[in-house]
Amino acid sequence: MMRPPVLMGALSTGGVLLLLAWILPGLLGLDGTTLWILRGGLGVLALGITGIVWRILRLRTRRSAPREADPRGRQVDERLAEANRQLVQSGGSGRKLSRVPTVLVLGPRDAAKTTSVLRSGLSPDLLAGEATRDDVVVPTEGVNVWYADGVAFVEAGGGLMEDPPLWRRLVEGLRPARLGAALFRARQAPRVALLCVPADLFLRQGASREAEALGKRLRERLTEAAGILGVHLPVYVLFTRTDRVPSFDEFVRTLDHEEAGEVVGATLPFAHHSSSAEFARDEARRISGALGEIVRGLARKRLDVLAREGDESVRQVAWEFPREVGKLEESIRTFLMEVGRPSHMGPAPFVRGFYLSGVRAVWVEDTEDRHPTRAAPVERDLSEAGATGVFRAMGSGGDSAPAPEASPRSGGGRRKVPQWTFLPNVFRHVLLGDSAAMGATASGSRVSLVRRSALAAVCVVALLFLTGATISFFQNRSLSAEVASAAAAVEALPTEAAEDGPSLAQLEQLEALGSQVDRLRGWQEGSPPLRLRWGLYNGNSLLDPARQLWADRFRSVLWEDTRAGLLAFLRALPESPDEDSDYEESYNALKAHLMTTDHPEEGDPGFLAPVLLVHLSRVHPDVDPEVDPERGELASLQFQRFARELAVGPPWTESADRELVGSVRDFMGEFAARDRFYQSLVSAVSADLGRIEVTGTGPGVRSSLREELSVPGAFSREGWTVVHDILSDPEALLVSEEWVVGEQVVTPEEREELARDLEERYRAEYLSRWQEVLSTGGVRTFASVSQAADVLHTLAGNDSPIWRILEATNRHTRVDDDEIRAAFQPVHHLLPLEDPDDEDSRADPSTVRDYLDDLMAVQSALDQLDGASGDRMAQGVVQAEREASQVRNTIARLARDFERSGTARVSGDNVERLLEEPVRFTSRLLDGFEAAQAAGGINAAGADFCRRWEDGIRGFPFQAGASSDADVDEVKALLTPGESRLHTLHEDILDDLVTRQGGRWEARSGASPAPTSAFLSFYNHAHRLSDVLFESDGSGPRLDFFLRMEATGSVPRLDVRIDGQSQTFTQTQAPTRDFSWEAERSSSALVEAEVDGRTVTVAEGSGPWSLFHLMAAARNWEDLGGGTHRVTWDVPGADATVSAELTLGTTGTPPLRSGGLSGPGCTPEIVR
Repeated sequence: MMRPPVLMGALSTGGVLLLLAWILPGLLGLDGTTLWILRGGLGVLALGITGIVWRILRLRTRRSAPREADPRGRQVDERLAEANRQLVQSGGSGRKLSRVPTVLVLGPRDAAKTTSVLRSGLSPDLLAGEATRDDVVVPTEGVNVWYADGVAFVEAGGGLMEDPPLWRRLVEGLRPARLGAALFRARQAPRVALLCVPADLFLRQGASREAEALGKRLRERLTEAAGILGVHLPVYVLFTRTDRVPSFDEFVRTLDHEEAGEVVGATLPFAHHSSSAEFARDEARRISGALGEIVRGLARKRLDVLAREGDESVRQVAWEFPREVGKLEESIRTFLMEVGRPSHMGPAPFVRGFYLSGVRAVWVEDTEDRHPTRAAPVERDLSEAGATGVFRAMGSGGDSAPAPEASPRSGGGRRKVPQWTFLPNVFRHVLLGDSAAMGATASGSRVSLVRRSALAAVCVVALLFLTGATISFFQNRSLSAEVASAAAAVEALPTEAAEDGPSLAQLEQLEALGSQVDRLRGWQEGSPPLRLRWGLYNGNSLLDPARQLWADRFRSVLWEDTRAGLLAFLRALPESPDEDSDYEESYNALKAHLMTTDHPEEGDPGFLAPVLLVHLSRVHPDVDPEVDPERGELASLQFQRFARELAVGPPWTESADRELVGSVRDFMGEFAARDRFYQSLVSAVSADLGRIEVTGTGPGVRSSLREELSVPGAFSREGWTVVHDILSDPEALLVSEEWVVGEQVVTPEEREELARDLEERYRAEYLSRWQEVLSTGGVRTFASVSQAADVLHTLAGNDSPIWRILEATNRHTRVDDDEIRAAFQPVHHLLPLEDPDDEDSRADPSTVRDYLDDLMAVQSALDQLDGASGDRMAQGVVQAEREASQVRNTIARLARDFERSGTARVSGDNVERLLEEPVRFTSRLLDGFEAAQAAGGINAAGADFCRRWEDGIRGFPFQAGASSDADVDEVKALLTPGESRLHTLHEDILDDLVTRQGGRWEARSGASPAPTSAFLSFYNHAHRLSDVLFESDGSGPRLDFFLRMEATGSVPRLDVRIDGQSQTFTQTQAPTRDFSWEAERSSSALVEAEVDGRTVTVAEGSGPWSLFHLMAAARNWEDLGGGTHRVTWDVPGADATVSAELTLGTTGTPPLRSGGLSGPGCTPEIVR
């Protein structure tokens, strides 16, 4: 059963990771399929990591659970800890069991494990445990730890191996350090095992079965150790007590000390087995071959041994020793194969070699130290002896040392002592010298796992970074393209103010660039979104050029005229106020002038924008919001931005007109004290308290609301208290806003009455200010589904700008005045206080929570609609409309108890409008979806018409200078009233979109989709061609006109012939003649003149457009008014000109003039 802490830890980790997997792709700005693919991938990764955490926690819990209750386990931990302390004290920091090579010594009970280590010839230091007592080796209880030649030897007592939890505990304490090896070092501390097994076990009856059973038990422990250590564990098998094998004593009694220290055994090469059957076959052959080599080596040594032995009976017994060892082959082979049997489930032990050791009695001199002398160890590498390594110079008796005496010499100074044979070099030259085996364990599966995990983590991080950087690259490129596109449009604006004021298109282009500046400014002051960062954000480098370009064109398009209007107003003020003078208006104008010149640091969008808009409207009334709300709103946005940029740093340097400022201050000083001191009072309190940012500031507010709303601090609850405190003390009325109006003085007699007047005026303005907040607060219209979804997400969020407007109004209108409280009853009803008895408590948002939730549902529906098409789009529209309808129902429910009388009705209507605007604009946008679908078909028809138009109007006279004439039939097919392609386009496509007003085609009011201005220009041109060239009955192309040539003294006679119509003009006979031209019948047009008694052709034309060719040759056209023009030709070959009066029944550019039929090209984009 999973413990609760483990479950909670895993679930907590999984929850955090899944939350990050959900949030991170959204922060990168992804959407659609890409968003869900990345979320799914990160979610799978999060679940995988959660599984790993759960497993680690579970394992730690299992390992730690029994430790406190098991004294034997505590003893193991304490001895390993003591060994680590000894290592650190002896070798410095960092030297612990986890970081030094370790030999794990194990085996059954009475296997001489402790004795083998002590007699290893390494002189090991005991770090922990108890090996001897009164110089007598004692059985190991638990663990002994030695250290010699940089290697730790850890002996596991026989009883410990029979207790699996204790065994695991010991091996876990010997795990090599993995993290450092995986990340910083190429090798981890090696681990090998020395398995001590008494040889006499294989002498008993049924030894093979017993050996197999022992091998299985030991393999289980060794396999478990290999898994915990994470390595394929090399196992060296040391067969101790070989002296129990018959004939051992007789065979070794004559060996010298050096020969007794030689290795008798075999080190097996590494082998890989693909199957159990292959292992059984090959390993049996390898072990049998190695044992055979050992036996043969011992047999060859017999001759040398027997040559030293003088006792015939001993020689006969010694002769049998190799044969006795050979008898053990089957049992040893069975045992070794069981110990080294491979596992395909993970790391496993393998037999690296097996060796013999035993003890013999030797005579030594009885010296004071009572220790036998030792032979010098043999310095040679026996770790890779092929199959065997048996004795030095085995088989060559000539190199043998003289044999020691078989019997003691006379004298009482000698005694027998035990000597361990074939043992010392096993440790020094096999265990410690086997670099291949040590290297095999220096990079275990756990190190590989850590490395793979680290590599996987690096890959995941790299993938995330690469994904983020890729998205950032394209997002930044898109940002640069958006700014560059907006900048290109603004750069094309005129550098001088237009006479008729800024057009809607100019303001839209300014706003497009300005909104980019706002966005970049917000990111500079805060931080850009994650999708733009990743080291690639380039917005700061775009900000200054974009800001300067916006400021330059703002100055030419708006500011120059506004500044002129502002200064004109100030200069027009009289020396003394009259009945039409308004102190507040004068004060605001002066303050705006100073703000935009000497005091930019005082820049206040809430104050400056409306003042500047008023003065711009005086210069260009069409920009007045009441006349053109759209242009007025756009102009106001530019002024707000200008005020914000002034506070950042003025885009240009301009000084105030000091003389003008002085005269205006003198003028304002002439006003009644009531006006002067009221304005000073309000300004001073507002300066102290600052402005109330009703909606807040920042890109989110600017993108969702029409404008940022703020109120001077004097009209806050705090301001109400301060103002009334000041009014209660008339002396405080001397406070003034000196940087605007200078010093002010009032006599003591006026102060009491002034205080009462100012209080009434303040109460009225306080109410008006907050009514204005509700009336001017509003949502931006939606241009696209994605924009609408973004805005609704902001409006429905926890920091909703709509909530801010209502909450600010609610808070600041709860003052101690019954009239103001009654006026804002709808707001107070909508947002009751959390504590009705505490006026300072927060508003309770629960009453509008349903509204915000419903608004969020609309936003979710729009998210699904974004990018949809076909049936999915139609279903999305229906769903969004359904959610919008639910919002309207919620608003109706909330407004049910609004007070509807007096000024409260105004507040209630404005609150309802504010709440409803998001869904009203959403519905308008949804209505435009069908129009957008229709727009595609309309523009496709427009593209087809334009192709035909360009083919038909390609030649002269529609393109001046064309080398060929237009085809009359093509022109008729395009322009003939009632049946041409132009008229068919109107009937099929445009009838509901355009209407004719006063001779021009204009967009119908409320047309959706709306025709583009470019197409309307072309469409009017096309209809002009149709009206000029064709009659209402469809006949044409045709022109009727009057012509009168003017003969002179140098040109006394002129003849005109046009398609069989002729007329002669002289100085005495100059009638006005009517002519007709019809393209289908026309072939020629000619003007001839008599000059110096000869006839000269002045101009001529041929073909269906002959009249146009004739007129195109004219040098000059002069408009005489009333549709009459004077046309002048040069006479070829003479210094004379010929003129004629031509009267056409058309207005505007005469069609017969060169280029008279040219105009705007066909625009495929009929609607947008």
